[in-house]
Amino acid sequence: MQTAASFLRTGDTLKLSRIFTSEDVLEYSKVSHDSNPLHFDSESARNAGFEDRLVHGMLVAALFPKIISSHFPGAIYVSQSLHFRLPVYIGEEIVGESEIQGQHASRMVLSSLTVRQWPSYLHQLWNKRILRHDRKP
Repeated sequence: MQTAASFLRTGDTLKLSRIFTSEDVLEYSKVSHDSNPLHFDSESARNAGFEDRLVHGMLVAALFPKIISSHFPGAIYVSQSLHFRLPVYIGEEIVGESEIQGQHASRMVLSSLTVRQWPSYLHQLWNKRILRHDRKP
C-alpha cells in the first residue's frame, strides 16, 4: 500500500500554518510547568523588550511533529537542533516549513524553519531526522 509519504521527494516542502492563542499558552504551561511572566503578563513582556506576551518557543517547535505525523504516520522523531531567532506573539500567524533534504532506506532528513513573513525567520531546525515505518530498513 502506498502512503502520501511515498510520493514525496528530496526538495519537497511540507507546510503548516498556526495561530497560537492565550488558551494554547496556558495549556502548554500546565504540562511544561513553565510559568515565566513573559508568557502571561504584557507588562513583563514589554519591560523585557518585547511587543507583547510570547508563545513558548517549544510550543512553536511543536508544529514540526504535527507536520511529520500527518505525512509519516508511525514515524519516530529521532533528533533535532533548535535556534530561537525571533519571538512569536500570541495571536500571530506563523508557518512551519519542513524541506526534505534526503531519504536513505527507512530514514529521512528534513530541514525546517518557521516564518512570520518572508524572509523573517523565527526558528530554524536543521538536520531533523525521522525513522519511517512505511519503508523497510
